[in-house]
Amino acid sequence: MVIKTKSVFDEGDVGDGFRVCVMRFVRDYYKYDLWLRDLAPSVGLLNDWKNKKIGWEEYEKRYLEEIKGKKRFVNKLIGLVKEKGTVTLLCAEKEDRFCHRRLLKEYIELSEIKLVFDDDKYHWGHCLHQEHENYNMNIGRGHWMVCDQCKITWFIGSNLFSSWRLESKETWIANSEHIKDYRHL
Repeated sequence: MVIKTKSVFDEGDVGDGFRVCVMRFVRDYYKYDLWLRDLAPSVGLLNDWKNKKIGWEEYEKRYLEEIKGKKRFVNKLIGLVKEKGTVTLLCAEKEDRFCHRRLLKEYIELSEIKLVFDDDKYHWGHCLHQEHENYNMNIGRGHWMVCDQCKITWFIGSNLFSSWRLESKETWIANSEHIKDYRHL
């Protein structure tokens, strides 16, 4: 499952997969498969940003708060990602650094992370990006799964594997330091 972002003005290509426009207002010449206007920022938030009444940090905080109240639409988008495999989120901004489509992509990736389990392949869980290499590490007797690309980690248990007995306290400290800025699920 892959979520991409792109400007609605960029040329579409087959690698885009299913194209979802997440803008408040659209033009009839935009090329998209589905319009989810409810995932766009509110008019008030958009106006505050465009009129420079708020900075990016405040915009980001308020947009993520808005999205938390739109679970039905977020779940619809998550379902599309699972069904279609590749979904591209579209908005008018040229770059996604200061665009809600990037925030939406990251929100979905982080909220979905704990749902990817498959007893045969991913018994201990896996990040949403199945192409990422996930691995486990020990901190004392505790065992953690880690995805360096997503910068996330999740606890899988204690004393499950004997490998912790072969490691030094320095290794545990280094492991702890490695994941200290990661998001712990």
